[in-house]
Amino acid sequence: MSLDPGTVPSLTLLDGPMPEPELVPGRTLFLIIDMQLYAAHPDHGMGRRAREKGLADRFAYYFAQVEAAVPVIRDVIGACREAGVQVAHLISEGRTADGRDLSREYRKRKVMTVRGAPDGEILPELAPAEDDLIFRKTTAGGFAGTDLDFTLRSLGVRTLIVAGVATNQCVESTVREASHLGYDVVLLQDGCATYSPEWQFFSLQSMADQFASLRPGADVAAALRGG
Repeated sequence: MSLDPGTVPSLTLLDGPMPEPELVPGRTLFLIIDMQLYAAHPDHGMGRRAREKGLADRFAYYFAQVEAAVPVIRDVIGACREAGVQVAHLISEGRTADGRDLSREYRKRKVMTVRGAPDGEILPELAPAEDDLIFRKTTAGGFAGTDLDFTLRSLGVRTLIVAGVATNQCVESTVREASHLGYDVVLLQDGCATYSPEWQFFSLQSMADQFASLRPGADVAAALRGG
């Protein structure tokens, strides 16, 4: 199946694909979502819980897709730093040691990313540089309960490049919120992952129809490098 919302009744079918935003340094920010040990490493957090429950094989597809996304994200990080585009990490982390401030949404699904938990660390391959921004959220979307929007507007950002996990959960929630708030969004279609090919496909299709422009990471990196 191709990523083409124009093949079904959709806004894309009526009016064509989403416009391609310009990637202008000073007005563009790369937002990397939840690429932490708890959600993006098979030996920690969710992966460890799956193994303890005898479900590791059911999560094999997901962690393979995460592994494939890491070098894509790393390449775009490098291109952003070369081009002077701000890099930011949006992570799940509470402000209390017992997680009592985490959203009901997180607590219902046992996303217990408490303050300072080892599983909350960002993957070493994507470790933040000194001037990267880090935003901490306590629910799926990146804007609710955070200063993300305020900071983006203070920086003069109009376009977000987005990657991370999970595509149909925290990534899609944040992309939709960003679009609602007036930001242009470029989603790295090979820089995000979720739990099944079907969920990945339909989430990407849905976002491509109204909320984001989908582009391969290599294309975005080349554009940032002036290629």
